[in-house]
Amino acid sequence: MSNNIEIKASVEDAQHLRELIETSCGKPSDILIQRDIFYRLNNSRLKMRNVNGHSELIYYSRANTSGPKLSKYLRVPIIFPGIVHFVLKTILGVRGVVNKKRVLFFSENTRIHLDEVDKLGAFLELEVVLEQAEDSEAGIAKANQLMSIFNIKEEDLISRSYIDLLENDIEPHNL
Repeated sequence: MSNNIEIKASVEDAQHLRELIETSCGKPSDILIQRDIFYRLNNSRLKMRNVNGHSELIYYSRANTSGPKLSKYLRVPIIFPGIVHFVLKTILGVRGVVNKKRVLFFSENTRIHLDEVDKLGAFLELEVVLEQAEDSEAGIAKANQLMSIFNIKEEDLISRSYIDLLENDIEPHNL
């Protein structure tokens, strides 16, 4: 499995944040239209993601804490998403669906996502990708550095995933 350090933060002024990111990282690498179907699992997450017409399964495990946190994940491309979805929904059941537009930026080993999530609003995600032997401290330091550059405050941080927020009808700014 691969590892990264993640943070998620609610965003009040997405345009201003985008300007800060572009000043630091340049223009976005890509615009992604994503649909994530989450399946029911205990203590971890499994989703089928469709991005601009291409599908993959993503299995991941991470704590629901608001600061930079370790995420262990596995990504597998899917050729026949309809069949895989039928099997997974039959065996596990569907937890819910998250639709979003993601503007993707890069800063060295960090994926920077400026997300507009249906029914939830705007968010920033940082994913600092760790090398196999790399410890999480370097990733946490990088996440904290970028949070400082982008003016992300502790009260902006979100501990839960988008599916958790949708499922529980939680207002992102009231966590």
